[in-house]
Amino acid sequence: MVAGCGANCIKYILFVFNVLFFLIGAAAVGIGIWVLVDKNYMSTLSKVTSDPAVQDYNIPGLLQSGAIILIAGGAVLIVMGFLGCCGAVKEIKCMLCLYATLLLLILVAEIAAGILVAVMKNKFETELQLNLVKNLEKNYDGNLKSGNTFSRAIDWAQVYFECCGINNYKDFENATGWTNKTTVPATCCVLTDRDKFLNGDNTATPKDSTCPGTPTGVNSYIQTSCYPKIRSWLVDKSVTVIGIAFAIAALEIFGIIFACCLMRTIGQQKG
Repeated sequence: MVAGCGANCIKYILFVFNVLFFLIGAAAVGIGIWVLVDKNYMSTLSKVTSDPAVQDYNIPGLLQSGAIILIAGGAVLIVMGFLGCCGAVKEIKCMLCLYATLLLLILVAEIAAGILVAVMKNKFETELQLNLVKNLEKNYDGNLKSGNTFSRAIDWAQVYFECCGINNYKDFENATGWTNKTTVPATCCVLTDRDKFLNGDNTATPKDSTCPGTPTGVNSYIQTSCYPKIRSWLVDKSVTVIGIAFAIAALEIFGIIFACCLMRTIGQQKG
């Protein structure tokens, strides 16, 4: 057993840190699973691919990728929390050494991932916009009960963000599955019950009966493009994830410091 008030403080602080690691890890796994299971239309819109053959959206999108990372990272934190708690309580120097080394490797990986995200940010945003336009042209059919997930996602986004089209309402002129080229989708109109539609009702009743036949800046959202709002929504979610990552990184740094201090104390007392 380590002796001295300072050494015991380090030991119990390290224990508390690792209890936090364990709880954060469990929460991350839970949130990640929830995101993967949740049928959120934004998950469909966040998928980016340069392959024109992709129609079924079976690749992971931004939200799904983040969920997978959360699950993997959460599992690692659970293991790290267990190692740190055991190493601190039992004062096992080799376990503390392994714990500190793994934490350092994880911290380096997180820094590298952060740099990669910063470098790829502009490319991702460009690819996202092009992908949304391309998939709208290829998959949008205007059927609110469509079997095409992307088509329903576009309608949902237009009602949720109160917008029309990715760049503008003229995007629908090039939609091969959209036959009524003389109008805009009903979801571009101001609806009588917006919340009802967003909660899963597959009907869109415009407040003004002249819309979508004669959409204006008053009875519809044709003057507002969807892309800036979709991008802003994804950026906000990313900021939340980045904030969590910074908080975890700070805990990791303190964990490394306290583990090294405790190892040094154990080594000095055994020496």
